[in-house]
Amino acid sequence: MDRATHRQKRRKLILVSGVPGAGKTYVGLQIAHEHFLDDLSEVLENGAKPSAPAVFLSGNKPLVEVLQYEMRRAGGEGRVFVQNVKDFVKRYSSKKSIAPPHHVLIFDEAQRAWDAKRVKEKHKDLESVSEPESFIRFAARILAGPLSLA
Repeated sequence: MDRATHRQKRRKLILVSGVPGAGKTYVGLQIAHEHFLDDLSEVLENGAKPSAPAVFLSGNKPLVEVLQYEMRRAGGEGRVFVQNVKDFVKRYSSKKSIAPPHHVLIFDEAQRAWDAKRVKEKHKDLESVSEPESFIRFAARILAGPLSLA
């Protein structure tokens, strides 16, 4: 997300690909911690600003645990910036009216994203849509104007 996109109340879908070890995870973590994102965050419905305008999501549980630990050790709130994608999808899929408090959703390990069948197998109480479709729906709820994938 950049300032022009924010001013226009638009959204961007950005895909980063590369071979293993190319630095995709590093790029995602760098984006999640960009300080200019704090300036772009909108006030939530409850009147507060989000504590973290971006969230880094991964299905790689050991990676999530290590990153959360290291962020807490450095004095930050690891669970705010780094979360398990499956828990995130479950939380915001089961509460259809609640928008994530983040303006930037970074999905690391997206090549392992669950399809609709796998979501239904693992979360019988959720609507069967794929994890990528869930993210499109979550983004549509975030206060920023109409969702455009152009």
